[in-house]
Amino acid sequence: MIGGLFRLAALLGNKSVQVWEWDEAHIMLPRLPNGPMWSDYAKEWQRLTFSGWQLAHAIAKADFLNLKNPLLPGLAFLLQSADLIDTKSENLRVVDNIAGVLNDFALTSYNGRIAQGISLLFANKYGYIFAGHLASDPAVPNNASAADFIFETGAGTRMILESKGSFSVETNDPTKVKSILKLALERQVKPWLGMISPPATKGFATLTCIRGISQLEDSALIFVDPPGQGGDDPTPLEKSWVRRRNYAAWLDVMGLRDSATLLLNVADRTPRLAQLPVFRVGEFEVAAVPSWDPLGAFDFIGSGIEVSTLRRLQATLFGDERELLEFQGIARLPSSESSFFDGVPVLDFGSQPDGSMMPDGTYFGTLRSSDFLGFDDFKL
Repeated sequence: MIGGLFRLAALLGNKSVQVWEWDEAHIMLPRLPNGPMWSDYAKEWQRLTFSGWQLAHAIAKADFLNLKNPLLPGLAFLLQSADLIDTKSENLRVVDNIAGVLNDFALTSYNGRIAQGISLLFANKYGYIFAGHLASDPAVPNNASAADFIFETGAGTRMILESKGSFSVETNDPTKVKSILKLALERQVKPWLGMISPPATKGFATLTCIRGISQLEDSALIFVDPPGQGGDDPTPLEKSWVRRRNYAAWLDVMGLRDSATLLLNVADRTPRLAQLPVFRVGEFEVAAVPSWDPLGAFDFIGSGIEVSTLRRLQATLFGDERELLEFQGIARLPSSESSFFDGVPVLDFGSQPDGSMMPDGTYFGTLRSSDFLGFDDFKL
């Protein structure tokens, strides 16, 4: 499983997708006029660029955020991804006729996971660095049609996001795109903008269209973002709800399942001593769990959390969540006011050549023996 992630990350290199924005007013129209032109409705944004490591990191995180995921956590599907994704194109592409390669169930799963991973990278770029999976939370009724995620900025501003994905939207077809995004807005985003407390100030419906190698249009993420709205009887989600779920997911990825359940307030035990190896990763120190040594040279592939961030989680587990709530993330802030999206900084969280460090302090990638700093004790 980890080997499959490594193979995907190593082979994929740097990829990008186009980013397009639609106005909510156009999405909510009863219908578009005959022969609509894409350029009349869609505004192009800066491309979303990411490495194979970052995409693998984002997909794994999105998968483990889902508390009701019936499939194997950790993305067994990625074992075959290196054979399905084009490694040569700068734009993220899949093999032609992917529907003929995967059965319906596998295709839907594969499609949804890539779309959620790209949506998570998109949210991260625009300052929403912590994430919790709303639709799988016990506070949400089983029969409710809820949005996928609640995101949060370092300042605590919340955003709801519903992620859709498609291999079948082969061109930027205004009518098809409008239909998909309108349904997501009506059923999953707009109703929930007023149904959580503290409230979300913005909602996103995203559609990630991944195209085949020979198709003319570039793969793209298309979004619409209505403003937040109040509700009469919102579901209370405590201030630390998003951050606890964000880090519980990554502790689970690291194999620290008991610590993850404790962070979610569903385990009846006290934190226990965990001695973890610490590695230098760029400018950061990361407490990590090495999982695989592909070359037999003590250069491992693994997952971890930046040390000071893990100390914040330790304090939270002992009942003091102030440092967790005050945490702004480890991302570098932009140097100019032009690097903002609706008042939220467009973050530069760096790119490691052999790994991915997200602005929340989680890491997935290479852990080199030459960067080993020793062991440290944590109570988790």
